Amino acid sequence: MKKPIIFLLVLLVTLFVAVAPVLAQDESDLVELLVVNDTDGEVWLSLSGEGVGYYLVVADETTRSFTVERGAYDMRSGACGTQVDGTFDLSTQIRLRYLPCWGSLTNFGEPTKEIVNLLAPPPQMWRFQFK
Repeated sequence: MKKPIIFLLVLLVTLFVAVAPVLAQDESDLVELLVVNDTDGEVWLSLSGEGVGYYLVVADETTRSFTVERGAYDMRSGACGTQVDGTFDLSTQIRLRYLPCWGSLTNFGEPTKEIVNLLAPPPQMWRFQFK
């Protein structure tokens, strides 16, 4: 009676040891992108990277979280009737906050909490660079 239980436990431990590194690797290839839309209209982002692309939409005055592959992307974004192109480094988790369409840019945020004002693009941001 004890032999089948021991055999089953050894089999489960072996399976866990074999599968755990694969699951951990897949998870580390992903990163969270949090988009806060403080505009009165829809915000959209188009990300194009090596072999992968995303089209993300966030309704007005809402916040959405997306899980995307880590990497550098060409980005096109639109809000407030304006569209901009740029590059975007998504090597770690980041939070983008789109300001109201008719406000002023009070500060640039910080490297993981970046503020985007498409009507008055700043000359530089940390991870999102306007072209």
